[in-house]
Amino acid sequence: MKRLKWMPERGSQRVLFAIIAVTAVVFALFYLVGFNHPFPDDPDFNEPRLTDVLLWLMAGVVLFALCTATWAVAVAVKRKKNQARVVNRIPVAVISLVVVGVTVAILVVAFLLGSSQVVEVNGKQFADALWLRTADMFVTASVTMVVLAVLLVAFATVRSYLNKRSR
Repeated sequence: MKRLKWMPERGSQRVLFAIIAVTAVVFALFYLVGFNHPFPDDPDFNEPRLTDVLLWLMAGVVLFALCTATWAVAVAVKRKKNQARVVNRIPVAVISLVVVGVTVAILVVAFLLGSSQVVEVNGKQFADALWLRTADMFVTASVTMVVLAVLLVAFATVRSYLNKRSR
């Protein structure tokens, strides 16, 4: 019985180490094998030979993360049906719904307000409005969520300090 509780932790640790090792090897090869290969159209730029391998690795890691997150959410939702909505007078269900709702709202608002202005990259113009807005959404949403998290931690700290002091 003890071994079953230990296995998921050990398994996730091995997966993490495998991902780190593969990533380290691919990045090392990226920089050490043909990194200074000149770009045919403009010799002032490099065209590393293993760029495609690096891009496929990153796409694979993102896909693996999305699949793992989807599986984890499905398992969590299945388990939550049997758990209490309030634990130690803390409304766990409400907090979960608010976090999901705020995250989705931030992503939607950031996408709608995102810039679709043409960007020049390596001398070429990038004008795909969907991907420009999507990139802007992720940058804006991540900065917004980090700032929001810092503000909430500061608020909780001050509130806790004031509650202890008033007792």
